[in-house]
Order: sequence, then C-alpha cells, then structure tokens
Amino acid sequence: MREGGEEPQTRQAAQRRDYVRSHTAPLQIELTIDGGTRTGWLIDLSEGGLRCSLRGASAPRVGDTFLVTMLLDERAPLDLDAELVQIERQKDVWLLGGRFLDIPAPAADRIRAYVFDRQRQERRRDAGLG
Repeated sequence: MREGGEEPQTRQAAQRRDYVRSHTAPLQIELTIDGGTRTGWLIDLSEGGLRCSLRGASAPRVGDTFLVTMLLDERAPLDLDAELVQIERQKDVWLLGGRFLDIPAPAADRIRAYVFDRQRQERRRDAGLG
C-alpha cells in the first residue's frame, strides 16, 4: 500500500492508454537534456507522450524533464517538453518513455493527424495495397 492508503497501480492499469498510439517510421529526434542535445530515434508516439531510443553510456533519470524536437510533417519542427516516466537498458541502447507536459492544442492536433496517417498506412500495407 502506498502513502496515504492508496493501492499501488497494477501493471495492466499502468499500461492502459488515454490516447491512440502508433509505431512510427524511423524518425530521428533531438532530446535536450540538462542543457545538452542528443540524437535519438522515435519508436512510437501519441498525444500523451512518446517512446524513443537513445544511444550512449548514460541516460537521464525517471522524473527528469527534457525538450524533444521532432519533424512530423512539412511544417516547422515540434518542440515539446516531456517528463521521463520509464527507462530500460537494452545492450548499448536506452529505451525511454516520456509523457508530454502541457502540450498545446495545435501540437496535439498535429500528433493525432500523424498517428492516424501512420495507422492508415499500416492498414493499407497489411492489406497488400501499398
């Protein structure tokens, strides 16, 4: 039991999604963490957050905030603040899960459009239509 009498969140409840999420095409992103910029790769994306990979000997800590810059379409790159909520090490790659902080409505709209477009592409590919 947690402080204040709360029950710990189950894994299933923790993995429930509030937003539609999609795997992404290989998409290079920039993460600005503690004043330094590092290149990562987007794995999946939703209006609520992202999962990405990052190479290197060190990684940020859960709870750290960072700026993520990504180019989803022909418009200007999106710059969004995020909080690191999950981290996993796989050999020399860090897998990071972040939730967006105070995402502006136009940015959420762009992400939603990108996610739905990716889903349409996946369905067409799975149906053998391209």
